[in-house]
Amino acid sequence: MNNSSLMELINNIKKLQKKYVATNDEKVLSILNENIEKLNTIPIYVVYMQYLEKVNEMINLVKDELNDYFVDILNN
Repeated sequence: MNNSSLMELINNIKKLQKKYVATNDEKVLSILNENIEKLNTIPIYVVYMQYLEKVNEMINLVKDELNDYFVDILNN
């Protein structure tokens, strides 16, 4: 799968999500789930999501450390 078809699939999922939220149509949900399943079978997307999760964990760790630091400074 090339970059443009991957982006097309992602954009289609976004549109379906918006449509489902607006209509609560089970048919739309079914199509949305099929597209999400297809996306989750693309190796580069799966690897990207794994790295994104790691990056988000690191960001949260830094945020927590900074929050603790400033709480300590402001309370002492």
